[in-house]
Amino acid sequence: PVQICDRLCERGIQSVIIEGGAKTLKSFIEAGLWDEARIFTGPKPLKSGIKSPPIHGKEVSRTQIGNDLLRILRND
Repeated sequence: PVQICDRLCERGIQSVIIEGGAKTLKSFIEAGLWDEARIFTGPKPLKSGIKSPPIHGKEVSRTQIGNDLLRILRND
């Protein structure tokens, strides 16, 4: 993730949306290379599959959208 961010910075790119699998997201989270996370949670918990990586930050927004909850976290 650091090398990716370095290359993007060299090209003048300062904003990137990471939409990856759990392993990709975890690598950016663990490296501290995130400013904002948008987390959608549905009303029914999933019983199987790959768990999302843990992320901790300051919750700045919580919005109900239909049956889903959108939480916005910022990296401290």
